[in-house]
Amino acid sequence: MPKRMFLAILFLLGLTVACARRENSASVLANLSIMPGTVGTNDVRVQLSHVDNTPVVGAQVKVIGNMNHAGMEPSIASLTETAPGVYEGVIELTMPGEWFAIVEVTLESGETVELELPLPEVKRGE
Repeated sequence: MPKRMFLAILFLLGLTVACARRENSASVLANLSIMPGTVGTNDVRVQLSHVDNTPVVGAQVKVIGNMNHAGMEPSIASLTETAPGVYEGVIELTMPGEWFAIVEVTLESGETVELELPLPEVKRGE
């Protein structure tokens, strides 16, 4: 089975390496998934909803991956809306260790939301 198809199936089943849910002052909730969670190219998916569970549509979304220690250049991914409230893209994680993600969201209204979400430890690739 091709790697991309395998990853797509994992996304559909909800078996993700990283998943976090946060709320902020703008009342936006986020679920973040990164697959496979290893050094190198990773698929990133963010599901955004309002507190009433309606999807956040038409937003501009960027994910900035940072390590928990200083001195590393962040990894940045601009995401594309693939379904109502679902934003996907690719991010390059450059080394193993502890990472966190900052999700920057610009809503259709122009309001900006920034969410910080932890990621599990990034492992070495195969």
